[in-house]
Amino acid sequence: MKRSVFVVASLCLVGLLWFVNRADEPTKEVSAVSSQAGEELSQPVLVELSGREEDADARGPIVAEPEQPTTEGTPMCFIQGRLVTPEGEPLAGLSLEFRRMGAEIEWICESDSAGRFEQEIPWQAGARDFLQVHPSEHTQRYRDMLPSMDPGVVDLGDLVCFVGTSIRGRVTDVVGNGIPEAKIMSLAGNRYAQARTDEEGNYVILGVLPGSNQVSASCPMYMHEGPRESNVRIGEPAGDVDFVLQASPTLDGIVVDGEGVGVAGASVEVSPEVGPSNRGSSQVVTDAGGFFRAYPTLPGEQSVSVLHPDYLPYGSRSEAT
Repeated sequence: MKRSVFVVASLCLVGLLWFVNRADEPTKEVSAVSSQAGEELSQPVLVELSGREEDADARGPIVAEPEQPTTEGTPMCFIQGRLVTPEGEPLAGLSLEFRRMGAEIEWICESDSAGRFEQEIPWQAGARDFLQVHPSEHTQRYRDMLPSMDPGVVDLGDLVCFVGTSIRGRVTDVVGNGIPEAKIMSLAGNRYAQARTDEEGNYVILGVLPGSNQVSASCPMYMHEGPRESNVRIGEPAGDVDFVLQASPTLDGIVVDGEGVGVAGASVEVSPEVGPSNRGSSQVVTDAGGFFRAYPTLPGEQSVSVLHPDYLPYGSRSEAT
């Protein structure tokens, strides 16, 4: 039977807690209390799900996903085509990726000096296959669904890749150390491109739309930074867009059930109530005792939500400074 779950969260910088009464009692607002050691905390409880009588052992055995079949004896499609600019000039050295919906498999090839490419993939009736041309320093990303194919040669003809450019820079902390694996996003209208920083904090965003771009940076354990405007033009070097990220405040808490027992494996998401639309969120999973530590991407009021497959969702608000 599904049980109830609730959260007690405390900020390292501001110790505030929100509570809710049991779902079968009238809802009312209670005052915040400190979570200092030795104090007993009132605990919110969520509504128990009905109609779930079976336990985990009654759900039956877990069936392993079937292995990908080999291509031996399988009809094949020989896909070919050419990558060109809008003016019809060939594009050499671009990486192409073929994917099949619902299958964890991909096929990679590269255009030659004449812009031509060839790729062999197994034929499958009713399959939905996609082609993506990865962005480069001079071209935008191209992505399209392949037409329905029969075994044999499939000529896609000329595929036009539009002109693009790049934005580069470095992401550091307040003392100048490069931050690896930071996410950098560039937005121009409704088109976006993104990249990750390397071990030294450097990044290059490929396939950027020429013109005005809004660039932002984010990384776990750091506050969101941006957006910043960067005007990029074809054939002109764009100035570096660098970011200095401030360490994020911490939000510590525990997820417990109606009996006060910690709930392991609960997904906790903390996101700021105000700020830019691409401000991001901090997502963590509770440990064996139900404890978690999240890092808000911006200070101020935060929305906290908890999900677990065996419990009803839970949500609350806390303040971060």
